[in-house]
Amino acid sequence: MLNKDVILLELAEFLNSNKINWALGASFMMKLRGIEVDVNDIDLMIHERDFDYACQLISKHGIEKPISYSSVFQTERYKKFEYKDLSIDCMAGMTIHTDSRIIKYHFDQVESYVILGNANIPLCYLEDWYVLYRCMPNRQSKVEMIETYFINHRANKERIKQLLFIDLNDDDKQALMNLIR
Repeated sequence: MLNKDVILLELAEFLNSNKINWALGASFMMKLRGIEVDVNDIDLMIHERDFDYACQLISKHGIEKPISYSSVFQTERYKKFEYKDLSIDCMAGMTIHTDSRIIKYHFDQVESYVILGNANIPLCYLEDWYVLYRCMPNRQSKVEMIETYFINHRANKERIKQLLFIDLNDDDKQALMNLIR
């Protein structure tokens, strides 16, 4: 098991044992779905009501790090930790400013689980991250990786329909519709 996997397993064990509503997002979530992608950190999407407690638990194991200002990412609740030399990003109410629009993503439910070691790892919807990556600057390669994944794996039609209610531009809406045709 890789060091990053061990760290994720440890995080999952104490988050799950404390009944934190969370899910893994971004590159590590993609990797656990079988998409070949480099993983540089762990991105945890945490339900708003559990955010403070989750960060308190993580702070017992890792060091909270300062956050750099970003004009693009204005997430409502965000903390960064260093845990065994790996960056852990904790988010609730992810917000992306793009094209004079504000895209708000509130983690609401886990899409699926994978077993890693002896822990259940809750995963965000890949469809959610497809939209988020389309709205982020310099993430085209991840968008293309997800599109390639959906060639062989069916996208969740119901989740796509929910995502269409986000304030997306016409190109993003069309890209979502293309996933379910």
